[in-house]
Amino acid sequence: MNNQFNQQKMIDAIVAQSGGKIKRDSLTGALQNRDLSGLLAALSPADRASLSAAMGDRARLREFLQSDRAKELLKTFLNGEKHG
Repeated sequence: MNNQFNQQKMIDAIVAQSGGKIKRDSLTGALQNRDLSGLLAALSPADRASLSAAMGDRARLREFLQSDRAKELLKTFLNGEKHG
């Protein structure tokens, strides 16, 4: 149950951060099917290129994961805590 709660919090955070680019139903379906290809296809070419570049650059990814916002989100997802 706690894992499901954390997943819903993660979905809420991603949808909110996407600025409307990612729909809740699409994200939920992608997570349930363990297939993100539909979500990636829904991104603009610029967003796909940015994501691809970020995921392919270890230093950039490490820098992102060490950011205060990423730490806050991870703490929320892993501990079920609520942050502003």
